[in-house]
Amino acid sequence: MKRFITLILAMCLVVTGLPYVAYAAGNTPEISIEEFTEELFELNEEYGDEPVSNRLIVKSNYNINKLDSVDIVEGYNDLHIVQFDNSESVGKALDYYENNRLVEYAEPDFLITTFSTYEFSNGQHLSWGSENIGIDDYLDYLDDIPELPEVVVGIIDTGIDLDHEFLKDRILETHFNVSDSGDKDSEEDDQGHGTHVAGIVADNTTDNVKIKSFKCMDKNGTGNTSDIITSIYAAIDSNVNVINMSLGGLGESIAMEEAV
Repeated sequence: MKRFITLILAMCLVVTGLPYVAYAAGNTPEISIEEFTEELFELNEEYGDEPVSNRLIVKSNYNINKLDSVDIVEGYNDLHIVQFDNSESVGKALDYYENNRLVEYAEPDFLITTFSTYEFSNGQHLSWGSENIGIDDYLDYLDDIPELPEVVVGIIDTGIDLDHEFLKDRILETHFNVSDSGDKDSEEDDQGHGTHVAGIVADNTTDNVKIKSFKCMDKNGTGNTSDIITSIYAAIDSNVNVINMSLGGLGESIAMEEAV
């Protein structure tokens, strides 16, 4: 009797034209953040010239229907980064996922950009406003405290100049790069904004504060929501104490809010 009912259900799905998907096959195999990062880097490298609007972020702990996507990265934190080759397919897919009870949420993978790099004055500090917030009094006070604990700041940006003299002895290398530019296993900055931000951190802190860079923005200072949230999870996984993101974009993202 159960088999008969199952056959009728399958026939109804076919007749009504709805996609018949075997979700009962199980959950997506879980992978590490390192594996997820590597696969996302390859996806960005392959489709870096494609409009970012051709990609969706889907949250589901099931094997999702890939529809007519051209590529997918999945397996970490129930996230599925689904790449399409045209906006029409994206629109149809978004409607399908949003109306599927086995999908927690689906959203476009928005474009994210770095904020502008400003010109600084030739004052005592390289960072604008340091004197106004009394940074020297703060640094003098901390210098008198023996054995300050190590504090690690994760900078999610365009990377960092690993050989910059001003950042000497401050950098803890991550070999993290999920952008579509630069070397796969290097956070070396190819734009400048990430190094600029790291310089502000170093200029206004004592030597016990170290910096880890998570490169997710490319040589043009752009990236995707999926790149940012992957970097957030990677930073957390590497036990940073503070995360800095000097970037922005248009649109609301549940995936970003969830990661934060």
